[in-house]
Amino acid sequence: MEVRARVEPSQGKVGDSVTLRVQFARIKGQIKSVYATANHERWQLHKEKGGKYSLNMQIPPFVSPGTYNINIFAENEKKKKIVELTVPFLVKDEEVEEEPGFSRVNHIIQKMESAKCKTFLKENPLLLEKTENYTLSIRVAKRLLSNQTYQTSLFLRKDPGVNRSLVPKRHISRLRKILSAGIEKIDLKSLTEGKLARFEKSIEASLEELMPVQKFAKEYTIHLTANAHIDLAWLWRWKETVQICHDTFSSVVDKMQRHSFTFTQSQAQTYKWIEERYPDLFREIQKAVRQGKWEIVGGMWVEPDCNLIDGESWVRQILYGKKYFKEKFAQDTKIAWNVDSFGYNWNMPQIYKKSGFDFFITQKIGWNDTNIFPYHLFWWQAPDGSRILTYFPYERYNFTIEPYRFIDLLKQFEFNTSLKDMMILFGIGDHGGGPTEEILLEAEKLKDIFIYPQVKYGTAEEYFNRIVKKVDVDALPVWKDELYLEYHRGTYTTQARVKYNNRKSEILLVDTEKISALAHLYGNAYPKKRLAQAWEKAMFNQFHDILPGSSINSVYQDSEEDYTWIRKIGEDIIEESLDKISSQVNTSGVPGQPVVVFNSLFWPREAIVSIPVPLSRDYLVRDSEGNKCLFQKVEEKDSVSNEKKSLLLCKAKLPSFGYTTLFIEERKEAKPKIAGQNKGQLKVDKYSLENEFFKVQINPASGNLASIYDKRKQDEVLSDEGNQLQILEEDKSKDFSAWNIAYTGRKWFLDKAENIEVMEKGPLRGVIRIRRSFLGDTKLNIFWDAPARDYPSSFFVQDIILHQGLPRIDFVTQVDWWEDNKLLKVAFPVAVKAKYATYEIPFASILRPTAESNSWEKARFEVPALRWADLSQNDYGVALLNNSKHGYDIHANTMRLTLLRSPAGNELKSLSVPDPFADRGKHTIRYSLVPHLGNWKEALVYRGAYEFNFSPYIKFAKIQQKGKNGTREKSFIKIKPDNVVLTALKQCEEEPECFILRVYEVWGQKSTVKIELPIKPKRAFKANLIEEKEKEIELGGGNKIRLDIGAHEILTLKIYPELSKNLQ
Repeated sequence: MEVRARVEPSQGKVGDSVTLRVQFARIKGQIKSVYATANHERWQLHKEKGGKYSLNMQIPPFVSPGTYNINIFAENEKKKKIVELTVPFLVKDEEVEEEPGFSRVNHIIQKMESAKCKTFLKENPLLLEKTENYTLSIRVAKRLLSNQTYQTSLFLRKDPGVNRSLVPKRHISRLRKILSAGIEKIDLKSLTEGKLARFEKSIEASLEELMPVQKFAKEYTIHLTANAHIDLAWLWRWKETVQICHDTFSSVVDKMQRHSFTFTQSQAQTYKWIEERYPDLFREIQKAVRQGKWEIVGGMWVEPDCNLIDGESWVRQILYGKKYFKEKFAQDTKIAWNVDSFGYNWNMPQIYKKSGFDFFITQKIGWNDTNIFPYHLFWWQAPDGSRILTYFPYERYNFTIEPYRFIDLLKQFEFNTSLKDMMILFGIGDHGGGPTEEILLEAEKLKDIFIYPQVKYGTAEEYFNRIVKKVDVDALPVWKDELYLEYHRGTYTTQARVKYNNRKSEILLVDTEKISALAHLYGNAYPKKRLAQAWEKAMFNQFHDILPGSSINSVYQDSEEDYTWIRKIGEDIIEESLDKISSQVNTSGVPGQPVVVFNSLFWPREAIVSIPVPLSRDYLVRDSEGNKCLFQKVEEKDSVSNEKKSLLLCKAKLPSFGYTTLFIEERKEAKPKIAGQNKGQLKVDKYSLENEFFKVQINPASGNLASIYDKRKQDEVLSDEGNQLQILEEDKSKDFSAWNIAYTGRKWFLDKAENIEVMEKGPLRGVIRIRRSFLGDTKLNIFWDAPARDYPSSFFVQDIILHQGLPRIDFVTQVDWWEDNKLLKVAFPVAVKAKYATYEIPFASILRPTAESNSWEKARFEVPALRWADLSQNDYGVALLNNSKHGYDIHANTMRLTLLRSPAGNELKSLSVPDPFADRGKHTIRYSLVPHLGNWKEALVYRGAYEFNFSPYIKFAKIQQKGKNGTREKSFIKIKPDNVVLTALKQCEEEPECFILRVYEVWGQKSTVKIELPIKPKRAFKANLIEEKEKEIELGGGNKIRLDIGAHEILTLKIYPELSKNLQ
């Protein structure tokens, strides 16, 4: 076997582009893959002819001067390593010093570090160690006295020219002269002549001269905080993580007996696993917490994705996390900790502050691919003005001990913040590990370096408490925006099924809380334990490697089981609750089967409800007043079971958080005339749909929307064909394909309709179906044998839907998707001009520019949102709603939503593509276009998005029951004004006699909130998000509450109802 490997060139500076070349000859067995690793990074080499492999790579900016070893591995078909070797690259010290004499310093250090000098010292290992200590000390001193103001991140190195250091320049100049003079004491000649004793004495003399520099170095502090970032599932399943937690935690407890470090750990889920399975270890952890050796941070159930979960999920993550830590450890965590999530929504400071956090730590923005984030200690401010003090450590959370790199980062930190005290997060992470014995021993050695800062172990809270005394916190910079990660943009879309399940579970669980809280007022027991169990499973699957779609396939098999369980729990509780509520409804006086339709949203709405019935019969439908109303018989396929369902579509006017009753009667007479049935009647033909709001025309050739004419504005909505399905190619050679979007520039437009047919013609719903297909050039033939070479690789069936009385156009797209390294978008070019588009984020919205005028805006070519995005000018706008998609891009006047991705990478299984078959197969995707008069606020776009996601519930009630309510229609809770949204109604966690209501202000406008409750409150309080009382609310009598809310504020109310009364 012969292997030749080299780097071209063999030496250079950080940031240089180099080529790694490997050639194999006479290798036994077949080589499946060749890859290189260095400093926690991994790259796949590209195969060439004749057993050659190559890789163009860049020397990372964080590499220290000296030898940078690149490890090369070759694997066979069975993933067994058959070749391992190391290729060195010499990283030069690129520092350019302005002071005279520093070139001489560099020359002497390079001589002392040369292989020739080490040869002279090999017989004297103690002197060799002393020499290495000395040369490192000089490098440390040089960097601490440097004027270079560059800043680095994981991939970037740029010089902003910012120097906030408080050290006087004259002091630096004096110390630099001392350093230059001190190194001249080194007697290199005696070393080359073998006079080692004389050489050692020269080192001592030099160090004596350098005492002022040593003293200066001790003015700096490196604060070492041990941690073990544990991915709860990623390249392994959760059951393996349980063992990872045990091994990591037991290792930490053991090492605490021999070392004086502290340990910091987040995520309540990890502790609960240990409590349930390893009680003895759990007690040891409790003891370490009491002793101050073990720090609990984060205060959340898991470290979730921070863009894709909605506001109420955020609250539950913190509520259940903090509750667990208080119950088990008597700890109230003050440090929010999300070090590895893929971007951070703008409302997090408000959520954190209203949950009792004082500080926030993340490092992930250091992964930006375009811009270096400008601050490392700053105030992060939410839309409402809430601020949290944020520390942004350099590069990563899982450092080993890297002496010179720490100094380089410390100096960068000083220039960035003026502080000489920096926290380093160290310890093996992802698959657990924490601080190893080797790492702790290396950390101890830092204290022995001749010229080096103070090194202290400590908790994150100790660090924050120290630095707030060292810096004028009021003068710190303020960041008033999201912390957008310029990387991992594909995670808004990858693994569509888990994102769909998360959205549905979020809706189901908050609705379950609302409806069971109401049923509790009728006498039902509140299902607190079952709800907590369901929330725990939902929260677990919001972890930042599960929900973003970056895990292996088996993780999503486990996830599917969890979501099935959640659905069963939620649906059972809602069924029990609606049983109780519907038993109180008066169904007498109107013939037919009563159907109670319940609206879980807190405003009146009109909705098309689907009621399962046998289609072989004819029906008559009446409303709660006994009036005949419009309906439509249809047949649909269940999205889960794929079974056909027979449904009656009925239009219902629903009260705010309440119910109305429809009555379905088998019809024997001729088709009745119904009042108002011709008003706004649908018109449907093969290429057009029309209701009272829009006329939609379809291009017969492309199947795209040729026109949407808005009758209210009397103008066209589109500027070009709309509902364009676009397929964009992604670069398979780029790293982290499951996470990242990397366009090649190739794209295809699905602009050929193979079939167009009318599926439904009203009177309530019109549907036109369009069929298309796509012949890709990289289809995965391993799944199925295509009948012919030109047989399509993916298939698309789109329903364009218009409802009578609803001002929106719905789209249901069924996709059979079998592409590789491609991304599917839908595009709507609209006749709207605006500088900014608005996107929903948790409990708020954010404006993002529609032009790309600078590097920050260009980097945001794909952005996350929750349920809606909107492009509005003063008098008109268009909203694009979704029911489980998150990736948007709105540039100029074109609105696009990303529907699917298919990352495959260079090989079927690698770190870059944990699940190489992600999203292959069948999908049903729903989105809606909402043209509207006025801007998004005036059009109440957010209400439309909620309505698109929150379907009414139906419950068959008993025929001709009197019911204690004495009414067929009832609203239980009403709220004003329109710019305030009520999102939660639930029982308090700690006090079963009280209830929680949560509202937030949408428009950015101070308002007075008026809430009408179903029962008279005895007392009411403002509370924080973790349900702790803050201020009592003055009640004015009756069942109404009135209070003020600030612009963009989240407001939680704690309501104590009259205990002697209920709704029965």
